[in-house]
Amino acid sequence: PELTAAGLRGDSDWVRERVRPSSEHQIGRVFRQLEGYVKSCGGEDYVVGNELSVADLAIFNAVDECIFGPRGNRRMDGVEEVLRGAYPRLMRADRIVRRELA
Repeated sequence: PELTAAGLRGDSDWVRERVRPSSEHQIGRVFRQLEGYVKSCGGEDYVVGNELSVADLAIFNAVDECIFGPRGNRRMDGVEEVLRGAYPRLMRADRIVRRELA
């Protein structure tokens, strides 16, 4: 609920602070753990297996809400840059899903 509210308000600072890997906030902790898990899966393009799965879509959905807000229509300034620097595997999954959905 807090992430959704911040996105609706356009509060990029709030989102940026909470996605940082050094953050003690829940989003940063979950993204750190998820990045490690995806890395351990060792997949090339997809998180699990050789095709798009619900795992890829779940990552895409989480990343998309952080970058574009809950309605996907408001870019949160600086959030994508933080995510790219801190979570390369999550961002790769995001990029691949965007390509698949295009």
